[in-house]
Amino acid sequence: MLAERKKKDDLAQKAQTVAEQERLAKLRSDNCDRAKLAKKSMDSGIRIAKTNAAGEREVLDDAGRSAESQRIQSVIESDCK
Repeated sequence: MLAERKKKDDLAQKAQTVAEQERLAKLRSDNCDRAKLAKKSMDSGIRIAKTNAAGEREVLDDAGRSAESQRIQSVIESDCK
């Protein structure tokens, strides 16, 4: 009986681990898709505006675009494998 319970617990643990890995893989895939879309927008040259802490829209300048492009690229490198 103890062996059966241990086996059942081990199977439940493995199932939980697999479910967590699948959830993380889906999350990485979604992040990858969003980052690729953001990279296309950034590379297109259109004006990109963000909302600041005060709720006002600010258009990104060249330095802001460069920083955002690098951030997006790092997400692509980490999540698009």
